[in-house]
Amino acid sequence: MRDGIPVLRPLRKGEFEIFFVSKRVQKDWLDLLAFRRNQVVDAWDTLASTPCQTTRLNYQLQGSLSVIIKSGVEYSLWQLKLNERDGSRIWYFMDDNHVYIEEIHTSHPNQTK
Repeated sequence: MRDGIPVLRPLRKGEFEIFFVSKRVQKDWLDLLAFRRNQVVDAWDTLASTPCQTTRLNYQLQGSLSVIIKSGVEYSLWQLKLNERDGSRIWYFMDDNHVYIEEIHTSHPNQTK
């Protein structure tokens, strides 16, 4: 039966709310979810719980990509790789307890090559 109302994952105290910056990014998320479901679920967990923790898969971008300006405010731009084998990446920034997904790449982005 699929007539029910979906239940959104509740957040623990201290976890981050996650937002898409645009409908395009939301569509890209759904596309990524379609072919990397388990890795996207793991990415969700990272973004909700430890988005500013640097790891081998999660870190602030460097150089001209290290910051992004939104409404006149400068934010650090981070990258979360879904794994070490392919180029899928999520670019995001944080404000208070909010994570904003800025871009989704299903292959290695040219900007970081």
